[in-house]
Amino acid sequence: MESYTELNNVLNDLILTNTDRVRELKNRMHLLGNNSGLAPLFNQFIKESEEFKEQLMGEVTKKGGTVLSKGTGNSGGIYHSWKELKNWLLLKKDLSILEKLQFDTKVAFKIYKEALFAIKNIPADTLDLIATQKARLRVACRKIETELLLNNSSAANFFS
Repeated sequence: MESYTELNNVLNDLILTNTDRVRELKNRMHLLGNNSGLAPLFNQFIKESEEFKEQLMGEVTKKGGTVLSKGTGNSGGIYHSWKELKNWLLLKKDLSILEKLQFDTKVAFKIYKEALFAIKNIPADTLDLIATQKARLRVACRKIETELLLNNSSAANFFS
């Protein structure tokens, strides 16, 4: 059986990224309250990240790996990049919830982009899964930009 250790580490990084993303989305949703007009958008992104996580967990299992439940010393640089960017974001108190959502989504998109280049010879099925999830994150970025424009925010192109 072919060893997929490096690939499974990258997939686990993506799983951890989605786990953190769901936690952040739920926290921000709580701040907004369920009556917010943005609740459906947040719920959609929570559901999507949970779906991504489940698909990635299945891929790790299929490749004979172990799914990490939290960041460990085995977590790769991709996940650590995510954590560093999230910590930087916490210092930016002046951003709106939508701007923070946009930032998180763009960072997740970049993490997926890094993942595609982190491993040579990714099996086609895994490559397709990562690329599909990355494309869905791009759509999420566009939805958030639209919401920012509708809310007359001057930050619609924040980090573009």
